[in-house]
Amino acid sequence: NLNGISINLGPASSSGLTVFLSLSAQDVLISLGIAILASVIAGIYPALKASRLTVIEAIRRD
Repeated sequence: NLNGISINLGPASSSGLTVFLSLSAQDVLISLGIAILASVIAGIYPALKASRLTVIEAIRRD
């Protein structure tokens, strides 16, 4: 559990403002999993589309 991570907010930090985060390992892992899944999905669609083209078609489309 990550408790009490102080974040410097630039000019606001000079006024004594401190923000504390509380992150559990589960929160971090879920966020990481969602980010990886979104990246894979975003990469698969164009790759599948490109794999259906012949070399000549791909050159013509450029």
